[in-house]
Amino acid sequence: MGLGPLFYEKPITPPNPIGHPLAGYIARRGKSQGVHDDIFARLLALDSEETLVALSLDLLGVDDQIYSDLARIAERIYGSSLLIVSATHTHSAPATLFRSPLLTFCGECFDGDYYAYFLSVVEELFSETQAVRPESAHLCRSSVRGVATDRNDPAKHQVLSAYSLVFNYGGSRTLLFNVGVHPTVLGPENLLISSDLVGYAVQRLKSKGFGGVLFFNGAAGNISTRFTRRSQSFEEARRLGYLLADQVGASPGNCKALALDDVASRQERLDVELKDPRRILSSYKPSERGGRVGESLNEGLLLLERFSRCPNYPSRETALLQAIRLGDAAIVAVPFELHTDIYGGLAQAAEEHGIKDLLIFSYSNGYLGYLSSTEGEVTYERLAQLISDRTFAEVKSTLTRMLASL
Repeated sequence: MGLGPLFYEKPITPPNPIGHPLAGYIARRGKSQGVHDDIFARLLALDSEETLVALSLDLLGVDDQIYSDLARIAERIYGSSLLIVSATHTHSAPATLFRSPLLTFCGECFDGDYYAYFLSVVEELFSETQAVRPESAHLCRSSVRGVATDRNDPAKHQVLSAYSLVFNYGGSRTLLFNVGVHPTVLGPENLLISSDLVGYAVQRLKSKGFGGVLFFNGAAGNISTRFTRRSQSFEEARRLGYLLADQVGASPGNCKALALDDVASRQERLDVELKDPRRILSSYKPSERGGRVGESLNEGLLLLERFSRCPNYPSRETALLQAIRLGDAAIVAVPFELHTDIYGGLAQAAEEHGIKDLLIFSYSNGYLGYLSSTEGEVTYERLAQLISDRTFAEVKSTLTRMLASL
């Protein structure tokens, strides 16, 4: 099994790229008019204490149907394994793979032909990627400046933490990089399929000698290029993508060896209760004041108004939560857009249990809205936290318990 060890990638751009609604912007008008750059599925298959299959997709999100279908394929090809399926969160990829109304603003746009093509491509990718044990692995940490800030206050989060996992096998290096950022340089006016700044960052890192590169988004809920981008153009996406890549460190001074013989994982499915969007709407009025906070609140109300008219809006869902320990580092994968405040609390809890470095893979294995701070002013992030207060507390406590048990 497998033509390529450890890493492989394939484009998942629709064969007919014209006429697809593009996901991510509620204000977007019009459908795709073509392709600027291909969107990809990128796979890392590790054989350690157990087989870890990590798939990165250039999509807005991953819904339950995508995950369950890919899990069946992965089980057939790899046998028993831990599968993470994560989206980069580009806002310039088709929405036509999604059945979940949470990823389409309740629009009905699913394309069965494109979905069948997508599954066939990923099945080929799984079949052609052999799970192997790397000869060595390192974890690197670096600081990223100038790429993104807090999406409502540019004075906050001007420096972002980035993690890199570097795997060496057969004379080739594969890089998995992880940083929280909304890859939204391209705006709602763009109607060309694109991976946005992520594609440029991957391209740049490949030019630095990595045989394979894949991106997993982190605590991006409140982190955006809104205040760092100079325009919403492909040239600007390239500038910020290259700037990100040039600060993703993999030099001896900021790296440490990872012990791949010390691996553990936990996986839990949690019953999730979603709020009634009509009840949230009744508690707030549109803001008439200027500034980003008022604009953000109004964007959130527009989202809730759309959901309130959705006949198939779910009241309950299931959240798949995963935690993987690699030596004294850990990965947590969640089906949420995680806020940096939530990440901070989890990182502190992890450190109390001997985990020195915590990587968050947001937009993973499903999509259930934001996991945001409940303090401060009411913004889009607060209104787009769709889960109930009870579920919010339960998700946090479950993740903390999972980290403690690794």
